[in-house]
Amino acid sequence: MKFYLAVSMTSGQNPLLARSIVDWLESEGHEVLDRHVAYAMGKESMDEFCRNAKLDLTGLTEREIANKVRDQGLRWVRRCHRFIGIFFGTSDGRGMEFEHLRLLLELELNGKIEIFGGAAAVCRKMLCIFPSGQKSKMVFGISDAESQYIHQEFVFGEAEVLPAIQAWLKGEEE
Repeated sequence: MKFYLAVSMTSGQNPLLARSIVDWLESEGHEVLDRHVAYAMGKESMDEFCRNAKLDLTGLTEREIANKVRDQGLRWVRRCHRFIGIFFGTSDGRGMEFEHLRLLLELELNGKIEIFGGAAAVCRKMLCIFPSGQKSKMVFGISDAESQYIHQEFVFGEAEVLPAIQAWLKGEEE
């Protein structure tokens, strides 16, 4: 299965958490489309991003690079089979990626959008992990219809994130 892992690379989230998730998913035979999130923000992460996306960003301006990174991320979101968002810390791109996929699914499932040759998005299951007690409109705004494909988990700390992912995937197999 192809996964998209939405984690913050800029808000100080522990890069070891993303690495442990990517390593585990890959050890189970899955592909993590945005595997560069397993590297600390910087040259190593950007090199992995370029390798994975088959992009050469040489000579581009900072804005052009930002656009390429955003566009590639959204292409990966549309191609993944499973979306996992870890929403600890401040809001950043993770919310955009989540909302992009949620809106595509809503439009498609309600017959408001048709894509010739296939679905608007491949993904039909999303896992959103929040710190226990988080008061987010994203959390409370999920409708009954959306809860068919958006699963929410609340954890007390980073140590509970990987077990929550493992339990979610195990539950899907049953």
